[in-house]
Amino acid sequence: MGYLVGVGAHMGTAPELGQVLDMLTTHPARILRRPGYGLRAGAPADLVVWETERPEEVLTALSPCRLAVKAGRVTVEHARSLAEPWRDRTA
Repeated sequence: MGYLVGVGAHMGTAPELGQVLDMLTTHPARILRRPGYGLRAGAPADLVVWETERPEEVLTALSPCRLAVKAGRVTVEHARSLAEPWRDRTA
């Protein structure tokens, strides 16, 4: 959804992509009047972790989701795996 908004609205700079992320996270929480929303001590532990160096890469690089936490419990975890059948396993 964020990727489509970024491309469709020509929002490509880092500050604009930050606004797109806010459209998907902060603004809906405010509209729904979710108390205590945000990334800080004491906030509910509902979060998604992506494999990126910068937040805007979640939208621009379509980075993979590595972990999802709901109410403090891990609900989704994607592990990276690498198979090397050519490598000698006895070495």
